[in-house]
Amino acid sequence: MRCCLIHDPHPLVLDQLLQCPSLTELDVLQIATRRPASLIALRLLVNSPRWMARRRIRMSLILNPGAPHGLALPLVTTCLRDELKLLIESPNLSATLRSVAHELYRKLPPMQSAPTGHQH
Repeated sequence: MRCCLIHDPHPLVLDQLLQCPSLTELDVLQIATRRPASLIALRLLVNSPRWMARRRIRMSLILNPGAPHGLALPLVTTCLRDELKLLIESPNLSATLRSVAHELYRKLPPMQSAPTGHQH
């Protein structure tokens, strides 16, 4: 039954579905990666703290070409170093989002190298 509801375009159905405790990350990935993107579904998803805390969901939404910059751009600012690098290297990401990811990556402090264990 849940798999059918994932495709229901009605906002109230999607809102209730995103709150369902038995909904899995794989179910939500279907919503985040749908082509063409459903703007209503993406907005509901972005407003769901439960699902935005999941890296795969956030990244899928950012990488969805149908996600408007107004939804995806704030998510880019929450990305970690490795996520920003993935965005910078993604050939399908819009130039705007890639540029923001690159600028954020550039401003990150340098990585500290791991201690070698040798002391002099």
